[in-house]
Amino acid sequence: MKPSLIPPFNGPEIRGLRVPHEFYWVLDHPAPLAGMSLPSPAMNSWSDFHEMGFKWVVCLCSEIPRYDPAPLKRLMTVELCDLVETELPDDPQAEEESIRLIADKVVEKVRIGEGVIVHCAGGHGRTGTVLGVALRRLGCPTEEILTFLDEVHRARQKPGWPESPWQSEVVARTCSRDDA
Repeated sequence: MKPSLIPPFNGPEIRGLRVPHEFYWVLDHPAPLAGMSLPSPAMNSWSDFHEMGFKWVVCLCSEIPRYDPAPLKRLMTVELCDLVETELPDDPQAEEESIRLIADKVVEKVRIGEGVIVHCAGGHGRTGTVLGVALRRLGCPTEEILTFLDEVHRARQKPGWPESPWQSEVVARTCSRDDA
């Protein structure tokens, strides 16, 4: 059964964050899945996230983030290429492999009922790509994912999604677990 995506303004509010501008819901079942922009070191919503079922954070913009997500734990911390000013990463194949590895770890946690928050600096391109690949792995159709991500980022007052066509191509090339 494919998961139901949460429209941009339909997720619960988070104390101290503007939904969907700073934090946006993606799924609530089988576990919560969300995207967000880079959290500030002073952000105090981590306990609220934990109470909502989030257990893990994935940072895509630094190997050594400057914030402590406790009581959540870091699932992965990597520095993916920011494509806001370029069309392709320096090594597209290696970047795509990294994205798939990260997305597979996200899916693994979501499938066992442990919520995951994914972020990069803006919560837009890299975050959307990882979330898109994870959603494909969870069985969502490609076009539904691409439309959802575009709607979310327009609701966040961004120019839509993706930042680079390569990002949507990565999602489109991803097989769901049912296809594999």
